[in-house]
Amino acid sequence: SARPEALTFVDPRTGETVVVPAFERWYFKARSGKPVEARRSGRQAVLLEDVELLTYREPQNLGEARAIERGEKLVKWRVTAPQARVDDLALQSLDEQPGGPETVVQLSGGVRIFDMERDLEIQGEALEIQPYLDRSRGTGNFVVQHEAFELTGKGLEIERTENRTKVVIRENAIANLHGDLPAADGRPLLDLGSAAFEPGLVRAEGGAVLVHRVGAGG
Repeated sequence: SARPEALTFVDPRTGETVVVPAFERWYFKARSGKPVEARRSGRQAVLLEDVELLTYREPQNLGEARAIERGEKLVKWRVTAPQARVDDLALQSLDEQPGGPETVVQLSGGVRIFDMERDLEIQGEALEIQPYLDRSRGTGNFVVQHEAFELTGKGLEIERTENRTKVVIRENAIANLHGDLPAADGRPLLDLGSAAFEPGLVRAEGGAVLVHRVGAGG
């Protein structure tokens, strides 16, 4: 798992403070693993099989902060893959905690990503994840699925912020829209550009950018 860090949440209305002394931003487990030579001096890398990677988010309100204080986890992503390579670990042995924001996880052999908050599922061939930065980049063919749409194509980039998930398909993008995603204020949560789309099939010879927003603020 990631090196634990202190997390402090201050409620903006009441001023109540919750301190979590050992907050983990991500965690992974594997059936087996072995150390390998890293790409940078002074670092370590590990090869893993049958991998599950979980990323956790910070609290957005007092109730969530108290839940984390009790030991609960607010899962953002759940990622599974047959194989993975983790680079930039500041380790002396595999029993110690991995390093920080520079850590890169390379998954291969068939990757599945579940965005637990946005109800997105992504399947592809190979993916590189920076867990601390909520960024991912992949090669090969990908399928992005939601109850309201399906997006397919080649080459993938994902960038996740507090209230949106941005998915970029680089080549041969096809979007099959089953319906819209109205927000609390009535605006669509699915943004495929400046125009509004009716349910149907959208094709692009090049790429496509999909932005999935949550919350009334967009």
